[in-house]
Amino acid sequence: MCPGIRPARHVAILMPFEVPESVYYRIIEHCRSCLPFEGCGLLAGTAGRVSVFYPMVNTEQSSSRFLMDPAEQFQVMRSMRESGMEMLGICHSHPDGPPYPSETDIRLAVYEDAVTLIVSFAGGGITVRAFRIAAGTVTAVPLRRS
Repeated sequence: MCPGIRPARHVAILMPFEVPESVYYRIIEHCRSCLPFEGCGLLAGTAGRVSVFYPMVNTEQSSSRFLMDPAEQFQVMRSMRESGMEMLGICHSHPDGPPYPSETDIRLAVYEDAVTLIVSFAGGGITVRAFRIAAGTVTAVPLRRS
């Protein structure tokens, strides 16, 4: 190694998570319709591009956590596979909380390749943010509406 030259550090470059405008507004409307509880759903597409939002039922009926019905989730995953799509993201809302994964969200995250999209209605506004959650580490992902 040459004196004064530092080795390159590996830096994760996260590509923006691109969501079509129509899908973006379907997500918000679904989550709004679930208030005062958390809304949830799955995002699917091909080649890393979201094309479909699958609204799901929050069986917890809770304002601080969500659980998708396993049978409904299995059916949606089968539909994705049969359509040649893959699950790209999981979305849910925080009716009163910030647009950041909660400790529960982090602890229960199992799909490390999927983006976690959070819709916050805190303070009467709407904020949508995207994250990757892997091994307990949360990384913000740029969100792009197209």
